[in-house]
Amino acid sequence: MLQEARNFEIRKQLLEFDDVMNEQRKVIYGIRQDVLTGKNIEKYLADFINDAVEKALDENLNERESPEKWNPQAMQLYLKNVFNIDFNLTLPDSPRQQRLYRETIYEAIMDALKKKIDSQKDALGEMFGEVLRIIFLQAIDHRWKGHLRSIDELREGIGLRAYGQRDVIVAYKQEAFILFEEMLEAIKNEVLTSIFRIKVSERVAAKVPSKIFVPQSYSHRELNQFETIRDREHSSAVQESPSLQQSAGPVVKQQPVRVGRKVGRNEPCPCGSGKKYKKCCGARE
Repeated sequence: MLQEARNFEIRKQLLEFDDVMNEQRKVIYGIRQDVLTGKNIEKYLADFINDAVEKALDENLNERESPEKWNPQAMQLYLKNVFNIDFNLTLPDSPRQQRLYRETIYEAIMDALKKKIDSQKDALGEMFGEVLRIIFLQAIDHRWKGHLRSIDELREGIGLRAYGQRDVIVAYKQEAFILFEEMLEAIKNEVLTSIFRIKVSERVAAKVPSKIFVPQSYSHRELNQFETIRDREHSSAVQESPSLQQSAGPVVKQQPVRVGRKVGRNEPCPCGSGKKYKKCCGARE
């Protein structure tokens, strides 16, 4: 009876573990499906930019702290590392100006980033939407797979929490939520650092068939692993680009190039086998 009760508790815990992952999967699959279909993708980008800037300002120029505690150098470094822009920051002249100063800085940063995105759109042209979609998908796929490995490790070690008088399910939910938040933050940073640095030269863009950058219909698998978008894009490019396909004419077999005197068929084979050339290496001719 005790063993049956123990087994029931184990099954119940596993179901609750699965419920946590199912909720996380719904969120990430929802975002990914929006990206796949091109729905709200630029809104996601705008939200990513806004969230990243506000978080960085709160960490380095917190309006609840005096300007003496601000770190404008760290803010400048963040803007350069993530958004690839140079932005000069100084402290306000008076503590009374700090709220207005911070709002002004926020607006100036957002304006600079909007100009940067517009510049990227002009440089990439019609490719911008497709490039943005690929960057999103690669970041989501990469980070989601890493998150699944972290969750597996958490589930394997969560039983140890019981020895510390902690509820296993509560501990698992809390730590799984933290891991999920870290994954979303990593996706955001990877998307931003990529889109603000990508460059396509005119010569390369002219050689790429336009059909490659036409949005197509994709769907994710109902599994824990996503199909990598790079493989799909490469396969599509090979199929649709005439320059990457083989010619339709007959295949001509290349003949070996002979160096030196032609060996007679009845002479000893030069390979050293002791057989006549016609019954050794010459038999293939």
